[in-house]
Amino acid sequence: MAWRDEYGITYIIFTIEEIMNLMNLGNKKVNKMVKELEEHGLIYRRHQGLGRPNKIYVYDLLKADNSNWLPKQIIFGKGSSNEKEVL
Repeated sequence: MAWRDEYGITYIIFTIEEIMNLMNLGNKKVNKMVKELEEHGLIYRRHQGLGRPNKIYVYDLLKADNSNWLPKQIIFGKGSSNEKEVL
């Protein structure tokens, strides 16, 4: 399932445990893979707080210009939480 945040940017919520189960991999391997995706700028994880899963913003490879694909408000944690379910 995917949602849109207050800036209209789509994100998913996918826990490490869900990824482990889906891919049949261990915690260490999944964390390494997710970290690599983040390091290469393909995803951005926004922490929501203790006990809550991260929001994962996924880079859109199909857009022509993606140089600033995340607003600064998301990266720096500013703004309200007017989120809308998309899918």
